[in-house]
Amino acid sequence: MRNARRNTASAASKHVRNKFLAAAWMLAWLAALPAAAQEPAGWQQQALPATDSTKLIAIAGSADRSALGMLYTDAAPGRGDQLRLVTFDALGKQQKSAGLGARAEPLREHAGIAFDATGGAYVAATDEAGNLRLSRLDQRGAVTPFGKAFSVGSGTVKVGALLLARQGNLVVAGAVGSQGFVAAVSPQGELQWTRTFEELVMVLDIVDSDDGYLVAGGTPGEMFPEAVWLGRLGRDGATLGSESRPGPTRYAHLASDGRRIGLLYEKLAPGLESGSVVLELFAGGGSAALQQPARQTIFDGRLAAPFALAGGGGRFTAAGVADHGRLQVFDIDAAGKVAALYQGQAKAPAYIRYHSIDVVRGATAAWLAGLRSRADGPRRQFELVFARVPDR
Repeated sequence: MRNARRNTASAASKHVRNKFLAAAWMLAWLAALPAAAQEPAGWQQQALPATDSTKLIAIAGSADRSALGMLYTDAAPGRGDQLRLVTFDALGKQQKSAGLGARAEPLREHAGIAFDATGGAYVAATDEAGNLRLSRLDQRGAVTPFGKAFSVGSGTVKVGALLLARQGNLVVAGAVGSQGFVAAVSPQGELQWTRTFEELVMVLDIVDSDDGYLVAGGTPGEMFPEAVWLGRLGRDGATLGSESRPGPTRYAHLASDGRRIGLLYEKLAPGLESGSVVLELFAGGGSAALQQPARQTIFDGRLAAPFALAGGGGRFTAAGVADHGRLQVFDIDAAGKVAALYQGQAKAPAYIRYHSIDVVRGATAAWLAGLRSRADGPRRQFELVFARVPDR
């Protein structure tokens, strides 16, 4: 009997000791994880629940960045994909959330967002008939149509970008049918002009310039646009000049830091499985914008999701997702020097994996919006993250 009790006590002691050692090993393993498997230190973050069908579209902010918004789609049971907008204050505290209607499957990732000086948000999307539709979300969270649905050409509209221009009008860029387009809408909600570009499959981005607008688009290719087209448009949409960058490429982004315009695009390598992310900086934003840019490669390798670019306060922030969901964030200072703010490690465990990212900048910080997932046993839990990243 004594031996049985002694054996039972010894077994219980070993069981407790083994559980303690297992827990200690797990804590040591977590502490030893590379930086890419942990949350970036010093970032103020908010997370919203998501699913594997959630699609992040864009993040934008008011001129003083007192109001920011994240635009995304999510699947609602029995209702299809819903286009949604969540707004935050400058500290990342959630303010409002609004649904903007169901989207047809092919169009759910094509929409644009811009803020006015009052903190109201404009959203450009596609209606059920394939036309351009604008909506406005005010500070109370009420959603109202802005103007009527606009027909900007022959075919279905896909929105690439939305700009609230210096003159107060809204400028929408994207694709209609199989060609690119740019359209301007007055502050009263009336269509002012439309330009279509037969040489482009889509206009990807647009920014203000000294004498109009600078636009980036993609030219026709087999799988992806064959080249990046960079053009200057007047305030009436007339083309003032253009040039191209060899691809193939999947995206191009434009941003201004207040004194320079940045162009960020991907140049895919043969095989289309990897590529280089190229940044060009133009002094000024007028007729000299297309002359002798400072060009450098900020990333080489496999990419899981496109990079994004934002400017403000005399500097730029670029962010993207490398293979295995590794987040990449870069700072570009006033001298054009590129420094990594955060880079996931190449062999990090896939604990946290980013699937898409977008960025907006203010005078002293950047704000990231991302769709990411966390390992939860054999499954992954998805969430949308909104993070404030202070400058160094």
